[in-house]
Amino acid sequence: MKNLLRLSFAVVLTFAVLINSSGARARTVEPAPDLDGWIKEVRAAPIAEQYIPARIQIVAGPVASAATDSLIQNGEEFRPMSPFTFIDRGTAQFSQKINSGDSAKKGAAAIVANLVFSDVKSSSAAVFYNDGIKLRKLGSVKSYSGDASPASLVQWTFQSLGYDGVILAVKGSYVLAGGPATILKGDKIQALAIRGSEKSMALLTNKRSGAGLLELEKSSDGYAIFRILALAKDAKELLVGTKLTIQKKN
Repeated sequence: MKNLLRLSFAVVLTFAVLINSSGARARTVEPAPDLDGWIKEVRAAPIAEQYIPARIQIVAGPVASAATDSLIQNGEEFRPMSPFTFIDRGTAQFSQKINSGDSAKKGAAAIVANLVFSDVKSSSAAVFYNDGIKLRKLGSVKSYSGDASPASLVQWTFQSLGYDGVILAVKGSYVLAGGPATILKGDKIQALAIRGSEKSMALLTNKRSGAGLLELEKSSDGYAIFRILALAKDAKELLVGTKLTIQKKN
C-alpha cells in the first residue's frame, strides 16, 4: 500500500494562505464550549457507526478467529488513549458465547466491533467494516510490528485508517474531534479537514484535499475541541464524520 499522506506544519500553513487568499470565509470567534460537558453530550448521543470507528477489534489471525485471537487483552487500558472502544479478547469471547445459540447472530452479527483489523502481523493485514450482517473488506493495511501497548496500537490504528482524527460534533465555530490522545496535545496545533471524508470509514489512498483549517483549543484524553479558522471557498460547513489530518509536534 502506498504511504499515507502525513501533513506537515509547512503544508498546513500553505493551505491557510491558499484558502484565505481565495476568499475563504473567516469564522466568527465565540467562546469555546465546555469540553467535559460536550464529551458527555456526544457519549449519550447515537453515533454514525458506518462512518466512525466506534468499536475497534484487532485480530492477530484471520477475521474468522475474532473471538479467540484478539491482540488486546484489556480494553480498559485503552480508554485514556482514544474515545473509541477497543474490543478485548474477553469481550469478544463473551459476545460469541451469548450468540452461539442464535442462528440469526452468527458470523459478523456476533462480532461486537464495527471495524475489524485482521492478520495484523502479516503481509495479509486488512481492515473490515462490520454492518452487523456481513463483513466488508475496506482494503489492505501495513502490518503491525509494535508491542501490545495501548498507545502503540491506537496510533497504528489511525495511521492504518489514513487519518488522525474524526469530527464527532459541531457547534458554531467549533468541532469536537476524537483521535489518539498522544497527538491531541500541545499549544495551537492545527488540523486539516479532509474534503468529502465524512462518509468514508477509511482513507486508504493519498488523494485528498482540504475543506477547512482548524486549531486546537483544548483536549482531554482522546477528545479535543478545535476552532474552525477558515473554510475553503466552496465548503459550506464541516460535517460530523469528517476526518482530520493533525499537525505533529516534534
